[in-house]
Amino acid sequence: MKVLWTARALVQLEAIHTFIAAENRAAAIKVVTSIKETAAVLANFPSAGERTNRGDVRTLLAWPYPYRIYYRVAGSPRQVRILRVRDVRRRPSR
Repeated sequence: MKVLWTARALVQLEAIHTFIAAENRAAAIKVVTSIKETAAVLANFPSAGERTNRGDVRTLLAWPYPYRIYYRVAGSPRQVRILRVRDVRRRPSR
């Protein structure tokens, strides 16, 4: 299965990198790499994340960092679409 990133998710990933890199460039690379590696796992294990109350949207924590990846499995051939990446510390879930 292929993992595709939406434009919104890529912008959010870049914002995470920019924010962290302002203090520590190496840490920014490490965090973004971890988020990407976590998302890549979904290619083989698309049901790894938890279901949300938003229909077919699932979520997966990019442990050990406080970033939650929101994604959907859809399409033909089936694909994992990364919808957004959110810092769970910034606002409580709705």
